[in-house]
Amino acid sequence: MDPLSVTGSIVALYELTRRSVETWKTLTRDGEYDELALQLIRLVDVVESIKQILDSLENNDGFHVERYGRQMVKRLLQSQDIVSNIATTVKETGSLLEDQYRRPKLSRRLWNSSKSIRIREASSLIAAQRSLLETYLNLARLTSHQTFSLRARTLDELTALDWLSSSDPEATQLDLQDHRLKSSGAWLHDDDQYRRWLGPSPSDNILWLTGFPGSGKTYLASFIVDDLKQAHGSSRTPVTYFYCDYRQVEIHSAAYILSSLLKQLVFSMYPLPQPLLDLFSSYQRGTDSIAKPRLADVWRVFLIVAQTFDRVFIVVDALDECDSHHRAKLLGLIPEITSSVRLLITSRYEADIVRKLRSYPQLALSTINAKKDIEDLLAELIKRTQLFALLDSSSKKQGTPEQAKKDLVNEIYRKSEGS
Repeated sequence: MDPLSVTGSIVALYELTRRSVETWKTLTRDGEYDELALQLIRLVDVVESIKQILDSLENNDGFHVERYGRQMVKRLLQSQDIVSNIATTVKETGSLLEDQYRRPKLSRRLWNSSKSIRIREASSLIAAQRSLLETYLNLARLTSHQTFSLRARTLDELTALDWLSSSDPEATQLDLQDHRLKSSGAWLHDDDQYRRWLGPSPSDNILWLTGFPGSGKTYLASFIVDDLKQAHGSSRTPVTYFYCDYRQVEIHSAAYILSSLLKQLVFSMYPLPQPLLDLFSSYQRGTDSIAKPRLADVWRVFLIVAQTFDRVFIVVDALDECDSHHRAKLLGLIPEITSSVRLLITSRYEADIVRKLRSYPQLALSTINAKKDIEDLLAELIKRTQLFALLDSSSKKQGTPEQAKKDLVNEIYRKSEGS
């Protein structure tokens, strides 16, 4: 089975499983089938997630560790013939759901006597195969610093990377991808401030993206990370990012955030840069437990390593959710950033952040941009749900379905603003 047929098989399995769920909804209201149907629905979700990952792989021209990892998942799926086995089980399950309506009455009575056992067996088999498929899904999602290293690292290098940072911003990025429309944020491509930030001018290397609470800054940051990786990311232009989170404010210190960015910066470098290894060695001397690096030391190494690249992109989301003491330290480093580093920060309008960033270019999430993303989301909901029926019902009172849609967008935006 070649790599392309793996993707085709996943798509076919997705459609097959969805049809089996529809069969269950159409043919039976028998409560005994509920567990089987639940397993099928969960299988649909897992298969759809793998399908999305493989789609992103096919559409990605860049070569990096994450891409290599997904290629590995393809090869594993091929070698174990997992997709084919699950497809066979789903087909048999579909037949199980339909059999009770196809059999003559006498045969149906005999079949009913063993129905419970058959359903339990089918449910258990689907659950086991779904669990196996989830293992491969999780494997595909593992962050690049955890697995799929393209070249062998020395033990000292692996230990140094572990010591530097244990954060996993890619897990957050993947979760945001799962919950974000692909089109959300596409309006940025036409925004002058964003385009200038991407450009070569050394005076436009800092961009501050602001907006009210709930306006979608974090989802926009995840779009920007994807956009940078796809359009600009390369071995000479790394993309680094960090998502601040008020729920982890105790550990999200300035040194912790910068260490995560530095680890992303050096991970694709073979061997690791000597300044980092020297820093690690200096913290090892004379102690049994190695202390975490201080902010000044991490920053010094970061600036040295950044100079070896053509450009370095940094996206720091929700800086306002970082402790005020630590964000003051981070903001204090900005004047030292060289022109080859392009920094984008998202935050609310907190007084201390405003004082530090008001002299830099600012991109404020506007009513027009927020409404565009809400319109896209509403269009997707109409496709996936029965929301169009509500719009149709509403349109009888308000004019046309299109007018009802506009009114709904306005209402959603009004209630989200300032929330």
